[in-house]
Amino acid sequence: MTEKPEAPLMLSSAKSKLEFLNQAYDRVNQQATQADTKAGVILSFHSVWTWTIASQATKLLIDVSAASPLKTGLWITSLLFLLLFALSLAISVYNAIMIVLPRLTRHRREGNPSSSLIFFGEIATFSEGPLERKAQAYWDALNQATDEALIHDYITRICDVSEVVQAKYERASRSIRYSMVTFAAWACTLVLLILLGDMT
Repeated sequence: MTEKPEAPLMLSSAKSKLEFLNQAYDRVNQQATQADTKAGVILSFHSVWTWTIASQATKLLIDVSAASPLKTGLWITSLLFLLLFALSLAISVYNAIMIVLPRLTRHRREGNPSSSLIFFGEIATFSEGPLERKAQAYWDALNQATDEALIHDYITRICDVSEVVQAKYERASRSIRYSMVTFAAWACTLVLLILLGDMT
């Protein structure tokens, strides 16, 4: 039995378009939040790894000139893996921090000081003074807005947030890749430092 092709999405009315755009806007915002969560998880793992290495790092403080060739070789190998750990950690942490740094931008149309009814950065500038005056200015702008203007506002914000989400996930992917290198270097360094300590 052949499957019937899916019917194309029909968004003929302004209301259906606004509902669809509202759902799309919520989805991209959720994806941005998920990327920020990934950054927090990555940084948490790095904190644990750094603490465990720091607790063993004093084992590198040995008199290399008086050490046996085996111990000297183990010391050099430990130091090299430690440097690899530090380098990959720094790159991964940098990218994880950059996940939360992309910012939304303002898109103002000529002759309209506050063109967006969605972006918080522009809503906050609708009016100076007390909250009631700002809320009234926002209400007035909402009442004057046409369906076409609201649709354009949603589309602009969705495109803007999507660019931010893409940048976040690119950073997250890069951070995860370097985290894998960091983990491998961490494991090797930890084992080598424990062995080095047992030789003292």
